[in-house]
Amino acid sequence: MIATSCDHWKAEIRSNQHERLIADTAYGTGEMLDWLDRQRGIAPHIPVVDKSGRKDGTFERADFTYDAENDSYICPDGKELRQNRRAFSKPRETKPDQDGTPRYRASKADCDACALMPRCCPNTPSRKVTRSIYEPSRDVARAIAQTTQYAISCKLRKKVEMLFAHLKRSRAPPTTDTCGGRAAGIAWVISDIHSWSGSQSGA
Repeated sequence: MIATSCDHWKAEIRSNQHERLIADTAYGTGEMLDWLDRQRGIAPHIPVVDKSGRKDGTFERADFTYDAENDSYICPDGKELRQNRRAFSKPRETKPDQDGTPRYRASKADCDACALMPRCCPNTPSRKVTRSIYEPSRDVARAIAQTTQYAISCKLRKKVEMLFAHLKRSRAPPTTDTCGGRAAGIAWVISDIHSWSGSQSGA
């Protein structure tokens, strides 16, 4: 349903020569960001949903640096975390675990000799870090969030949210389950936003 709605919005964006797609955190999941960035070619001006933070004071995933060239993470002590720790005569293809999440593991020997272990993995023999299969698109969204254009997008989103709130109080848009109905609803909202904006500017 979301993908279909976004297709309607993409057509609207192209026809009006808009530069970006702005949405709230509800659209900031890895799957949605990947769909926008890699499958639809739309720059996601959307906050990234990230639940990797820790509350126990130990190092978070953000404290580890991803090395794209070697597909590994570097820990705060400079040691490497890899998906495969064993050395094979013929390199094996790295695959996500059963839940679809790649896991990078540190060497137990490195962790045993590390002075930072109490702050990293005090309750496990070695440290493990996960990486979403959608992380490249999540990184794109994070990079966009550091730009001046993103700050402008946030202000524009707040203005649009205010307009929608006004329209919602004024009257409800037409409802239907058909794709044509959704497109008509979008056209209705855009038309009313333009009308309302014009009335406000002339006030």
